[in-house]
Amino acid sequence: MTGYVLDVVGANNVPCALLQMYPNNNTNAQKWRLTSDMYLESGLRTSEGRDLVLEVVSGGAGASLQLNVKNNGSLQKWSWSANGLMSYYTGLVLEIRGANSSVGASLWMNNVTYAIHHAWNFRYTDAPVFPAIGK
Repeated sequence: MTGYVLDVVGANNVPCALLQMYPNNNTNAQKWRLTSDMYLESGLRTSEGRDLVLEVVSGGAGASLQLNVKNNGSLQKWSWSANGLMSYYTGLVLEIRGANSSVGASLWMNNVTYAIHHAWNFRYTDAPVFPAIGK
């Protein structure tokens, strides 16, 4: 939808960091990988070297997202399907809030509607993580 990528605001590598849609600048703040144990892992690490993953802040539609330390929590588990990038716990999809196509657009969780603003592309790179691109 936008051509922008999923980005950690300010490349902030601390728990509770916010996310946005932003032009691709090929930094670790924009690199992600869906791991075999169902985490969407950021290319960023804490200053102590701990993994940071995408986390749903609460369980319902309209919930916001944040980066957090991997803690085996159910709100940190994701699956990839034809419906989009889906929270394993809630069954909701990661969506660009309000179909906003502006730089800095925020994200939230929403019901599956098969809308373009919750369609995502993952591109393979030589790095061990993948940039998530909004369609």
